[in-house]
Order: sequence, then C-alpha cells, then structure tokens
Amino acid sequence: SPQPQPQQQQQQPRQVETLPSQQPSQSSQQSPSSMKQQQQCTLFIANIDPQLTDSGLKSLFVQFGCQKLKRSGSKAWLSVDSPKNMQGALCMNNYKGPNQGMALKVAPAKSEMRG
Repeated sequence: SPQPQPQQQQQQPRQVETLPSQQPSQSSQQSPSSMKQQQQCTLFIANIDPQLTDSGLKSLFVQFGCQKLKRSGSKAWLSVDSPKNMQGALCMNNYKGPNQGMALKVAPAKSEMRG
C-alpha cells in the first residue's frame, strides 16, 4: 500500500500545473501595475554616517533586494525590488552600526528617485 501514495502525489502537481497556464494572460495584464509597484519601492534614508561608504550602505540593504542607490551626503534614496522587501527594509529604521554616531532613519520615500 505505500506505493500507490507516491503515484497520487505525482498526479497532484500535474493538476496544479494547469492553473498557471491559464494565468499568463492575467499576469501580462497586471504588468503595468507591477511596474508601478516597483517604482514605488523607494526608501528614504537619513542620518547616514559620513564614514559609511555607498557600498557599505548598500550592503546593509542587499538582503532586501537593493537595486539602486542615490546618495547625497547624509541622505540617500534606495530602490528595492518588491513591496515585501520594502517592508523588510523599513525594519532597518533606528539601526546603528558599530561605528555610527546616529541611528539610521528609514522611511518610504515621498518622491521617486530621479536620474
């Protein structure tokens, strides 16, 4: 009796595979809205220590799908690849590195990155 169970498990994925094939037309219709979501996944970061390099700053957010960084002194705008990662990156608010004088301030950007 243990042998029929694996056969049943193999049949189930085949049934599941038919569902995604019906969805590509929907997902292609959703691509403009998903592009808007990507554009809105921008964080504003303040209180960046002058000793922290751009690559060092980026490395703090690499786990959140960091895509683009634009820095101006102690402030930066950082884009991430998904709304979920943006929520995760917001957890870095009040992060204080070992050699940082002030804790980082991380918030959703009020305006998008330019350039």
